[in-house]
Amino acid sequence: MNTPTNFEPYNPVTPKIFHHLEFEFDRSAGTIFVTGGHGIISHRVASRLLNAGFPPVRVGALHADELSDLNKLGAEVADFSWGEDETYPNALKGVKTVFCAPPHSKNWEEDFEVFLKACQQAEVKHIVKMSFLHANTPDHELQQVPLVKLHSKCDKRLIHSGIAYTILAASHLMSNPLIDLTTNKSQHVTSAPIKLYGASAGKAVNYVSPNDVAEVAVRALLAPHNHVDKIYQLTGPLSIKEEEVAKHLEKFIGKPVVYVDQPIERFELNEALGGVPSWLLHDIVSLEQIKALGHEGYAPFLTSDIEKVCNHKPETFVDYLSNVDVMSPL
Repeated sequence: MNTPTNFEPYNPVTPKIFHHLEFEFDRSAGTIFVTGGHGIISHRVASRLLNAGFPPVRVGALHADELSDLNKLGAEVADFSWGEDETYPNALKGVKTVFCAPPHSKNWEEDFEVFLKACQQAEVKHIVKMSFLHANTPDHELQQVPLVKLHSKCDKRLIHSGIAYTILAASHLMSNPLIDLTTNKSQHVTSAPIKLYGASAGKAVNYVSPNDVAEVAVRALLAPHNHVDKIYQLTGPLSIKEEEVAKHLEKFIGKPVVYVDQPIERFELNEALGGVPSWLLHDIVSLEQIKALGHEGYAPFLTSDIEKVCNHKPETFVDYLSNVDVMSPL
């Protein structure tokens, strides 16, 4: 199989609030805006919408001349960059529905709050937002992860914004280890096995396919009445050990891949020495600590939301790696 270097990517809480959408979703319903068109999920969402031939799709990108592949499918590409507030009004002009995948960057939660206010001013009717698994489950162990806590904060702001919402709370994406593998290009120039590092302590980890997450998003965008004011917990069909993930990736790229499990202290030190900024380091280390608890390996951790929404079982890791044609380009 070809090397994947051209794929993936570039990267009861509150009272229930019910909304009634003011429009039937059809070809005259207005433009759908997809944030961050280069993203793993966003690129898939935009592609599926365009291939389905449904309402106009506008995709946000740092430069409007980017994303030529989506442009050829009929997307309007708008200048948009998280943290550059001046790009929000034009990107949201005439938009009734937004797919929002917040960036994993420093102070991203502040950028989201500003973007949400811009959506209110633009009179957006429905936002489908990416979140993290159990971000809205009080006292869940995942609340120890800074990233998850920030998603919880932003989800609550969306729920109370007056805009109809659908929140997609996804587990670890199957694309994450593939990205780690392909971005460390220095390991590809030797014949030695490529190493993936972690600290999951031999415990099984749940990964969900970005293809399934994107399908749930598209169904929510195209049939909003069925998905308004809902939070979906999206998991893969089973949990597997990181050593198994390495074996799947080895078959995919045709080069030896080994997983190296480290004590959490050593993992944290190595990541810090590798230049990982402190805000990101806290997220990465916290997620590894949660993995090491081993709770993702038990059946109760798994949900059936993907099957309920999409009418098929979630993809396995092998299924995900087989769908090369839908992987997002660099």
